[in-house]
Amino acid sequence: MNIAYKNIIWDWNGTLLDDAFACIYAMNILLREHGLPEMDEKRYMQVFGFPVKDYYELLGFDFSEVVWDDLANHFISIYKDKTLEADLHSGTVETFEFINDSNVDMHILSASESQMLDDMIKKHKLDGLVKSVTGLDNIYASSKIDVGKSMLESLGCDPSLCLMVGDTIHDVEVAEALGIDCVLVEGGYQSRERLSSTGKPVFKNIKEVLTYISQ
Repeated sequence: MNIAYKNIIWDWNGTLLDDAFACIYAMNILLREHGLPEMDEKRYMQVFGFPVKDYYELLGFDFSEVVWDDLANHFISIYKDKTLEADLHSGTVETFEFINDSNVDMHILSASESQMLDDMIKKHKLDGLVKSVTGLDNIYASSKIDVGKSMLESLGCDPSLCLMVGDTIHDVEVAEALGIDCVLVEGGYQSRERLSSTGKPVFKNIKEVLTYISQ
């Protein structure tokens, strides 16, 4: 089975790691502490977006009254503990092993802080299946466009042979900024309706992505 791409760039949170529940759990604690309405999974998928600071404002946080750094650090401290319960989405390891055997290079590009990202990838034993891992140098999850451009330049690969796989509209924005193809997977951080609005292919799971790129 031939794969049409030479490099596949995967988003991490929501796409490979099934951790939306940990984000909702941590955010609801912050919302309760600040007297703001809590949210369920449906609401989360409707409102989550990048930059994350804008998402906080959409939930009702007023940065003239609260300190962004304090909120971000508090969220991460709760999230890191809760995400210990998170697992990879079904089919991730098998898909990675198949693609790896097909001589296609795989990379992870994430808005997560680099050290935390490295630790999670090692915990889930994907480090031996990816050629590179790129995260941010901070916890603020603003955008991964700049680090994505640097990553693509360092790889020296033909953009026409690269594919981005993500679970948010921002992944499409990143792919367009990098000049590469993009497909999306539901079940992560944003609803299928929001993902479909981008016009990009949207799949139910990672195994469907493999079928698509192998045609």
